[in-house]
Amino acid sequence: MENIDVFKRLVLCADGQPITTSRKVADAFGKRHSDVLRAIDRLQCSDEFNERNFAFSYEINELANGKPERVCSMTKDGMAFLVMGFTGKDAAKWKEAYISAFNWMASKLQERHEIDMLMHDFTRRDLASVSDGSFHGRGLAKRKVDKSNLADELASINSRLQLALELIELSRVAASHQE
Repeated sequence: MENIDVFKRLVLCADGQPITTSRKVADAFGKRHSDVLRAIDRLQCSDEFNERNFAFSYEINELANGKPERVCSMTKDGMAFLVMGFTGKDAAKWKEAYISAFNWMASKLQERHEIDMLMHDFTRRDLASVSDGSFHGRGLAKRKVDKSNLADELASINSRLQLALELIELSRVAASHQE
């Protein structure tokens, strides 16, 4: 449960990949957002690493009379590189929490992929069973047996899928509330 709470606060999903933002880092570390952006600008990483792991954009800041505010989205690697420079007990605690949250989200995305593969295989076998049942009488008897087993399997897959969808929806809701 702790990883889910950390995930809701720190990590969001964009294009199927776990990311975080400079705002989330600032909130997590109790820093001013401008200080986090300055720290990102001062990172001494290669241009290639910077391009792969940091993406700047502008968002409307309602607290600043609607003025655009510079924000940085970053990958797990980008965030790790950034916070390695933060020091102190609180920084160490949050570094561990970020790593845990990103790993948790990656495992949920992998689990969703596995569920999709199960559903694909299930659909293929179900269609084959229907086809067999349509062509001959013995197939109909086999279909009766298969249909019950396949219904149970589908219920199991759907329950796992529902949980995965609820977790992804929780992450989207949490992300929209954080921004």
